[in-house]
Amino acid sequence: MATTRPIQDGRKYRRLIYGLIAVGIVSLLAGTAIERSLAGLVVYALAVLGAFTTILLVRYRSSAVLQDEREHRLEQRASHITFQLFGYLGLFAFIGLFFLDATGQAPLGATAETLLYAYAVICLTWGAICIGLRYRV
Repeated sequence: MATTRPIQDGRKYRRLIYGLIAVGIVSLLAGTAIERSLAGLVVYALAVLGAFTTILLVRYRSSAVLQDEREHRLEQRASHITFQLFGYLGLFAFIGLFFLDATGQAPLGATAETLLYAYAVICLTWGAICIGLRYRV
């Protein structure tokens, strides 16, 4: 019985965290829809700040567990599949854009160039973190 209490407490905190994030997203979208984007943005920022504060407090000041091993493994698999999907699709998309640019059919515009830099930063950051985790002491 004592071992399930931190998990049950963690589920309550998770619901609170997801609720805060949902309130923030809905506020942002509603504020934009009714042309009150600043108010929506303020509520969004406060809700997300509350969610992150809750995460940090639970992680470092509480015995509650936000996720068990099964959920952690599922999150890892989902992240891996998502990164592979966007990584490979992005790679082929940029090769196609470079090919179109090289043949003169469609020049590489400023938006595509910005996306290319963002893609490179994400991939290089992922690679550096992966190497760091692999060879950490």
